[in-house]
Amino acid sequence: MKGRIAVSALSLAIAQTTWADAPRTSQDAALPVIKVTGTRTSDISSEALTRRQATSMRDIFALEPSVDVGGGATNARRLYLNGIEATNLNISIDGARQGRNLFQHRGNLTGLDPALLKRVEIDTAAGQQGPGALGGSVRFETLDAQDLLDAPGAGARVRLGYGSADRSEQGGLTAYARAGEHLGFLAHVSAANRDDYRTGSGTRVSRSASDDRDYLIKLSLLDLGGHDVRFSANRHDSSGIYARGSHGSDAGYLPEPPPTSGPSVPRQQKTVRESYALSHRYRHDSPWIDWRASAYLNDHTLSYPADPIQPLDTREHGAALSNTFTTELGAVYATTTLGGDYFEEKGTTRQLMRPEVGLTGDSLTTRSENLGLYVQQQLEWGPVGLSAGYRLDDYQSEFGPIELSGTRGSPNARVDYDLTEQWSLFAGYREASRAAGTIPIGWLGRLHEETEQLGGPLREERSRQKETGVAYEQASAITPGDRLTASVTYFETDLSGLIEIPGSGGMPAAWIRNADTITVEGWRASLQWQLDRISTQLGLQHRSVERNGEALGIVRRGAADSGDQIVWDTRWQATPEWQLGYTLNAVSRLKDVPQGQPQRPGYAVHGAQLAYQPQAVAGLEVNLAIHNLLDKQYADQTSLYSSLTGVVDEPGRDIRLSATYAF
Repeated sequence: MKGRIAVSALSLAIAQTTWADAPRTSQDAALPVIKVTGTRTSDISSEALTRRQATSMRDIFALEPSVDVGGGATNARRLYLNGIEATNLNISIDGARQGRNLFQHRGNLTGLDPALLKRVEIDTAAGQQGPGALGGSVRFETLDAQDLLDAPGAGARVRLGYGSADRSEQGGLTAYARAGEHLGFLAHVSAANRDDYRTGSGTRVSRSASDDRDYLIKLSLLDLGGHDVRFSANRHDSSGIYARGSHGSDAGYLPEPPPTSGPSVPRQQKTVRESYALSHRYRHDSPWIDWRASAYLNDHTLSYPADPIQPLDTREHGAALSNTFTTELGAVYATTTLGGDYFEEKGTTRQLMRPEVGLTGDSLTTRSENLGLYVQQQLEWGPVGLSAGYRLDDYQSEFGPIELSGTRGSPNARVDYDLTEQWSLFAGYREASRAAGTIPIGWLGRLHEETEQLGGPLREERSRQKETGVAYEQASAITPGDRLTASVTYFETDLSGLIEIPGSGGMPAAWIRNADTITVEGWRASLQWQLDRISTQLGLQHRSVERNGEALGIVRRGAADSGDQIVWDTRWQATPEWQLGYTLNAVSRLKDVPQGQPQRPGYAVHGAQLAYQPQAVAGLEVNLAIHNLLDKQYADQTSLYSSLTGVVDEPGRDIRLSATYAF
């Protein structure tokens, strides 16, 4: 099976990716750090992150048209995968599942220094993706010391950077060591101080400044008698002065002059995420043992240091176990995985003070837990690959005084067929369920005994995903030594029964309900070509988001529509020392919007990059990247609209300069 062998080889290459100080080659550029699993749409290399000087979540996914990160300022950013908001994805860092929203969208996906990343896997294909993966999963994996050192010894990497749009100053230090062939240790600290950023119109976005800190300690014991053991402790701090709610929080600009009362009053806010993860894998010579075990603890806090407001907190712990065994029956190669996972999340907030409905203003702790068991079977028989699985989730969630519990099964299936050595077809179907809801922790204190369950008792949230497409891969397709890959994928996702309450944050919740089904439908295509010192990739996506046959636009913690998007990125290694790059991101006008909202203008944004690695100074790399080269004024179409202050524009021309020295 050519296609599946290629994916396995690709995964092996990812695991061996290093960010060493050697000059880049075409081989280095082919090692991906971001992979779209199963969909075969595009790969983004670690070189691309460095070349573009990625400093945020928005930068990490900038070359992947299936992922949108809108919102403008740090406190308002939301991630969407194929139009599905991050609340409905299974997002993890080194296996530590990230918790639910704390307030508005804040908390389920905080920042992470891109310099820490070895691999990011974006998965929307049929298969096992863990609990709560209604729209797919995003898995971040951080570096090991072994990724930076080929042999026993020690080293360090120092980075300094500057960005003009937000006048940001950045710095980072990574130290790493290998004791013998198997044991590695890595420690990382980085900081970024950002001012209010400048848009393409020349104005600055008030209260968009932030101070960010990242810390990582990681121990890795690898390839010791078939055992791989990893432990990581990661912390991210982000602070700034933002509106807590209403206009200027996650939608629109902050009103001018800033209000002195009400939810839009700017307040000092600080988010802290601490993630601890332990994983073990054991691969035996026997085909019956490929064991994986993991455990994690994840803690998110949103606090208001200068105000007497109780901090919001989610604390989640969980574990997962699985074993994969393989068998061969004649020409059939079979792989079977049996596994299970469990998590418990506790959220802390405060009730409203509304005695007339029994809300006393006391501290409130809510709980959500899920136990999942699954089996996944894969078969390969000549040009045919089949995969089928089943997951059973037993869940219990608290929404103030309202409890939801039950059991739900979710099947999945996928078929791959190699028409020729170059052409292959694939199709997949997957269901998923969840009971945690989309309601932020900070809003659960609004629920009370008289809150009505509209439409009957609450039920679990469900999704159905379909994908089908064709892929092409050919070596020496145009000229000897090149490689051409292409794919086209149709996708459809139905989100059914998302649990929601009315949006007025200062009022008791009159009702809670399962919302009507959201349907996201579209297609994406990719084209990649590489030859020696030059590579280019083109990605396209079209999607529509509807509810009950009508355009939906953007639904908080649900889904977001966008115009057709094109992303084109090209890299040229001119000499062993110099590399040049160009990026285009173009989005067409979004005309299908809900009544009462304006159409979203289209835009085209250009970027240019220059990297220099002097051979005379081993370990030194200097990078220049210019984002929004023509200083275009534009807003991401997934950013929320405010009826009072409109949509926040994205940064204008951003000249980024950095220097990294590894020794």
